Amino acid sequence: MVGSLKKVVLTGLSAQGLSAGSAIITQLLTLLVLSRILSATDFGVLASCAVIMSFAHVFVDAGVGPAIVQRKAINPVFVTTGLVLSIFFGLCMYILLLVGAPLYAQLFDDNRVISVLRWQGLSFVILAFCLPSKALLEREMQFVKIASIEMLRSIIVAGLSIFLALRGFGIWSIVYGNLLGVCFYVCGMLTAKRYPLVVHYDAIELRSMIRYGGGLTLTRFFNHLAQNADTFLVGSILGLDLLGYYERALKMIRMPSLLLGQVLDRVSFPVFSRYQDDVNLKQGFFRVVTLGYLIQFPLCVAIWILAPEIVSVLLGEGWEAVVDPLRIMVLCLPFRIMIRMTDSLVRAKGAVYLSASRKAIFAIAVVLFCGFGTQWGITGAAWGALAALLLNYTLMSRLSNRLIDSRLMNHLYAVLPGVGGAGLVAILNIYAVKFMREAQFEELYILIIIGVANTIISSTGVICLWRRFMQKGMEV
Repeated sequence: MVGSLKKVVLTGLSAQGLSAGSAIITQLLTLLVLSRILSATDFGVLASCAVIMSFAHVFVDAGVGPAIVQRKAINPVFVTTGLVLSIFFGLCMYILLLVGAPLYAQLFDDNRVISVLRWQGLSFVILAFCLPSKALLEREMQFVKIASIEMLRSIIVAGLSIFLALRGFGIWSIVYGNLLGVCFYVCGMLTAKRYPLVVHYDAIELRSMIRYGGGLTLTRFFNHLAQNADTFLVGSILGLDLLGYYERALKMIRMPSLLLGQVLDRVSFPVFSRYQDDVNLKQGFFRVVTLGYLIQFPLCVAIWILAPEIVSVLLGEGWEAVVDPLRIMVLCLPFRIMIRMTDSLVRAKGAVYLSASRKAIFAIAVVLFCGFGTQWGITGAAWGALAALLLNYTLMSRLSNRLIDSRLMNHLYAVLPGVGGAGLVAILNIYAVKFMREAQFEELYILIIIGVANTIISSTGVICLWRRFMQKGMEV
């Protein structure tokens, strides 16, 4: 059993890592092209719509997928009950978008927000049909199938978006590209895992799913409020132009967070759920967190040092205002890993209402801190978001201590390898980048050389850590 679990986890990490990596590459390619075609105001319109779309996604899912994964034993009726619930919420959210889009657009004084929201809302109805399929694949730890579908979706979205942008479709290139990607994704999931597509539910199963999904939906609602409140405040207070700059910095920071956080979460949640009552869960949890820290701390240092080159290469000329908020936002990267892993642990243990109360505090903190910070422009808003995230990190660390009976020393031991790696990367990067800047190296060459060197350093650290004690943590 131990050997089988190790193989499943390693395969899952590799497959999800490849999928997330391809998503990052395609997003970077899309960013590289579209930043030279679309204006900051265009990106501001898309960012303002993304705020509402992310909130709507919380209610469309309604905790159906995680409920199927987390439950110890399921039956076909439980799955079809989840289908009914997801379709119901998908239709409700689409109707709300149709009706409420004009009111929301008044906040930004741009009528394009109305039509973009209404078209994007179609994805919620379409996605509802594949939620049970995806959850069943995760429950069975079929990570390769999931990763393959998501990787192809990323390629399709990027290719179509770039093609349409070059054809002069403007912001609609991204809207249409995402819709086609959603259609492919749903077809892929339904093909990979079939289940009875019948509108049938059981009242007892429905109450059970709503009980768990309700707490999870509250958690996601407050978390999405916190994650998007800064974008909303910047757009409504500082305007769409500054929102475009702020959103570009936020987009670049969320890419590496997606790469690692999503990979670890996708694999750890099904594993934590299957072994939610195992005495070795604490050990396995901190092994995963340590791995995340070891990757994210050095990455944080590298991005901070190379911020001017990153902005220049990815966004081109005219985006220099992104550098300062990017450097502030990157400081939150390592802490996002601990929060993400605690979220997985909470879902696996069923403690969703404990998490919801903490996410509510986080959301309030983002609104207060970022609202206050906007007095100093997008840089002040970035500092406010960082302060709120540190508060969330503290709250979620204490919750993890409660759930698995851990102590402060467990967190310190998990941080040490990452801090050591960050120190080594900082020393090497500072002198190497300084030398190359003075020698007037091309910015792209600086990124390539330093990126390869940092990858070698981080990979060596991960391999050494895995061989020394990570594998022992997998024996759950």
